[in-house]
This record gives sequence, C-alpha cells and structure tokens, in this order.
Amino acid sequence: MNKVILVSLSFLVLSNCFAQKSSSESLTIQFTIDPAVQLPQTFLKCKSKVVTPIDPLTKKEEADAAKGQSSPDAKIIAVNGAKTKKFAALEKSYLGIAGRTMVESGEDLSVTLTTTAVTVSHVTEASLADLKMDDEIFRYSVSASLNVKDNTGKVWLDQLVVDPAVEQKITKAAMYLDPTYRVRIALHPKDVSEIFKQFMNDNSPLVLEDITAKAHKAIADAFEIQEKKVVVGLFSVKGKPFAELGTSIDNVQDAMSKFRSFSKKNRIPKEEVDKAFGDAVVVWDKYMTEKKSEMEEKAFKGLSLNCALACAWRNEFDKANTYLANVEEAKSAPVESADGQDSPPSQLGATVMLSFQEYASNLNGLVKALSEYKERVKIVQ
Repeated sequence: MNKVILVSLSFLVLSNCFAQKSSSESLTIQFTIDPAVQLPQTFLKCKSKVVTPIDPLTKKEEADAAKGQSSPDAKIIAVNGAKTKKFAALEKSYLGIAGRTMVESGEDLSVTLTTTAVTVSHVTEASLADLKMDDEIFRYSVSASLNVKDNTGKVWLDQLVVDPAVEQKITKAAMYLDPTYRVRIALHPKDVSEIFKQFMNDNSPLVLEDITAKAHKAIADAFEIQEKKVVVGLFSVKGKPFAELGTSIDNVQDAMSKFRSFSKKNRIPKEEVDKAFGDAVVVWDKYMTEKKSEMEEKAFKGLSLNCALACAWRNEFDKANTYLANVEEAKSAPVESADGQDSPPSQLGATVMLSFQEYASNLNGLVKALSEYKERVKIVQ
C-alpha cells in the first residue's frame, strides 16, 4: 500500500513539473462607439458649471492661496479666488463637449454638474502595504446629476451620474496617481502610513475629481464618437503536442492582418475574421477539454481568454462571460494609458507586451464595452 501511495505521489509531482507552460502574443482591437444623441452642428459654443458644496482645494492649495495675505478678509478673498480657478480648471478638463468651444457667455449649450455634500461611509482598516493597487481605501456616497440644455431651454441630457444609493470606491492607485502624494511617497517611502492619514484628511478634491470624471464619461457617451484601442493577448501552449494551438493563433493573426490591411483592395470582410475565430475556438475548446491535466493552470486560463475574445468578436457575449469566469485575473481594473484609451497605445504591427493580468483585465473591459454598446460599436479596420 505504501509503495502504491509513493508511486502515485511521485506521478503527481512529475506531472506538475512537466505541465506545459503558456506563451502569448498581443493583439490590438480598435473600435469606435457612436454617440447616443446627435447634437445639431450649429451648436458650437458651450458653457460649463460645477455647482457643489464640496471643497475643490487641497489643504496645501488653500494654504498657498492664503500665504502672504495680511488680514483674514484678504485670506478669504484669496482662497475663494483659488477655488474659482480650480472649479474653472475642472470644468474645462471634464465638462466640455468635443467639437465645441468653451465660453463664459453667449453659449449654445449649457452643461451643469450639481452635487450634494459627500459622506465617507467606510475607510479601510488594512495596512496600506497589504493592499493591491485596485483595492479600495475608502468608500463614499454622494448625489451628482448632469444637465445639458440649449439656449432655447431644450434639455438634451438629464442624468444622475452618481447615485446616492450606490457607494463609490477610491482605490489605493488613486493616491499613488495623485501628483502631490506620488512625489511624497517616492521621497519618503517609510512614511507611507502617515502620508495615507494625511491623504484621508484631504480627500474632498479627489472625490470631486472622481465625480467630474464620471460626468465626463456620461458626456462622451451621450454626444461624442469614442475611439477605443484595447491590447489583448492570444495564448498558446509550448511543446510539440500543442503545435495545433500555435497554428490556430497564426490563422487568427493572419486574418486580422488582412482585415486591417493598409491597402483597401486587399482587405477581407469581418465575416472572414469571424470564421477564423470560430474555427480557432473549436481547437482551443478541444485542448481545454482533452489536455487540461497536461498544461499549467495559467495555460488553461490563457485558452479561456482566447475563447472569450473569439466569442466577444462574434457578438456571443454570454459565451464570452462563461469563459471569462474561468479567469480570476479578469476581474481587476483594465490598464489605462495617459491618453485615456483603454490600454497602452500602439501602431498596427507594433508589439506591446503586457502581463497576464493586464491582458485578462483588458479583455474583460473589452467584452463589457462591446456588449454594452453593441448597436453603436464599429470595428476599425
């Protein structure tokens, strides 16, 4: 009996040692989302306004504004002036409409974001060092509504962009992305816990920017053509017994290359890419079923992501989400680049290598976008 157990254990150890690893290559998916509402082309000028009791200034910004003022009244005037400038900067950054000039008077369109005061409902008790970047550090509740109307009084958009019944979360990444706190953390990494306490006492401007960013997204969704570029991964498995997987990846990449050919006469229609993905799913599914025990968990997850991508491309979103359920990493936030696209920008044919988690989360974001806006999505060739 002991010999049998020993042999069995030895087999399991050897199986784990020789389980086949995954390999990956990137694929850039480009698409546009048409606006939900078509504004008249004659509406060329836009005026924006934030109406809120939330303080837009950090404590440092307030102190800098008051510095050098000799009297309390002068300090109040200086601080109020700084608040006005900060509001104006937020309005310019987040509440404009693409193709329209922002003005202070004589507007064709008025954009107004109105909020209540903020209630912080939860602050993490975990050590900041123990949190991942997409873990929450606090939650808040607020009501924020967005109204867009023209100079005749006609309302083009009236939307609750933040529901007070739904708690919003701020993640650890927000603190590290804040320019002031990023520099302080870099200069004093041992003092990060104290810096976090100061950050939590100074979170109103961050919350306000989070709200205006949500309003910006609502404006883009309603009135603008949104250009999206998402880098996802195509996964294979190393080793001769899995060579068919490599061939299936090559077939998909070849179809995508022809679909996006610079020469219009050489381009193939989307239906041919649909077929390439459909043929590939048959292969990927077969290996996931018959060879799962011979590959690493990550390799199995990679094939699940391949199948999810293929199904999403073919508008089979329920099936795509079934495959995504196999991949825990897909639940994290998608990679965001500085230009606001969904993943790092790349030229067609350029290589962008991401981590497995980044590929997984980007694909999850892609599936959500394609399924949410399917009638308004146009794949870019």
